[in-house]
Order: sequence, then structure tokens, then C-alpha cells
Amino acid sequence: MSSRALSTIVSTLIILVSSSLGASAVALYAIEIGNTMTDIELLVLSETRAWVFLNGTSYAAVVIDNVGDRDAVVNSIQVRGITAPWTRTRYLRINTPLTTKIRPPEASVDWSSFTYTDSSFGSFSLGNEVLPLPSGMTMVIYIAEPDRIALRDIGTTIVITVHSANAQYYSECNVQAIL
Repeated sequence: MSSRALSTIVSTLIILVSSSLGASAVALYAIEIGNTMTDIELLVLSETRAWVFLNGTSYAAVVIDNVGDRDAVVNSIQVRGITAPWTRTRYLRINTPLTTKIRPPEASVDWSSFTYTDSSFGSFSLGNEVLPLPSGMTMVIYIAEPDRIALRDIGTTIVITVHSANAQYYSECNVQAIL
């Protein structure tokens, strides 16, 4: 009789231990999912612009704000679906978001001290295969001679797409004439 009572106690303990282990595993899994989802990449494209000079020279520009919790890497930029070559891409990282509009480049551009807003200037670097953008920072990007932007496109809407390691972001703008 005593062995039968012992098996009831042992089986009850086994049930209690296994259910608490299962509940702990579910709780740890939920915590891990919560921690993973709180650090997200989020890029905001603003000041998307495209300009064409009357001589046919064209430029596109975009301002990228990294407002997410993760650092981001810009892998490529497309204008009208065509990847812009890094040899024609200039960028500048700044610590604060822009609060004013960006300006089009002059006919002859000095990227070492380029005035990109009415009150801000900086030394723009030549793009390379990847452009890191730490969380909380802003990047101003200019693309010289983006493919398929010409005088006939003035007034039309184009799309600029930024590809990161985890997502793609796009913004539309109208092509403007520069007199």
C-alpha cells in the first residue's frame, strides 16, 4: 500500500515540474521575440529631388534619416529602377536631421565644400559599395547624371529607391528644371 501512495506523489511531482518547465520555455521564447523586435531598422527618406539643367545635365538627391534602433547599411540606390553607380554618387553624414530644403548643385560642383542648404555646407565623399548609417544619423546623397533623366522628364514623377541590408525604401518626386 505504501508503494502505491509513493507513485501518486512522484507522478504529481513529475506533472508539476514538466508543466513549470514548459511554461518557463514559453516565457523565455516570448521574451526573446520581444527583444528581437524592439531593435528595428527604420530609414525615412525625405527631401527627394531630381533636377535637370537646360544643357541636359541632371542630378538626383535624397536625405536619409535613420530613426530606427539599429545601424543600417545602404547597399544601393536606384533612380527610376536603374542602380546609380557609386562613381557618380556623393554623400555626407550629419548628426542632426535637416530642417530646411536641399539645394541643387551648381553647374560646376566643388564637392569638398558644397553648400547643400541655404545655411549648411560640407565635404561630400565619393560613394563606395556600402554606406553605413548609424542609428540617429542623417545622410545627404547626391547622384550626378542618373540614367534616363533628361529635359523631356521635367514635370514628371520619378521614384528613388534606397536598398539597405534588410529592406528597401522608396520616395517619389517631380523632376524640376534649373534655369
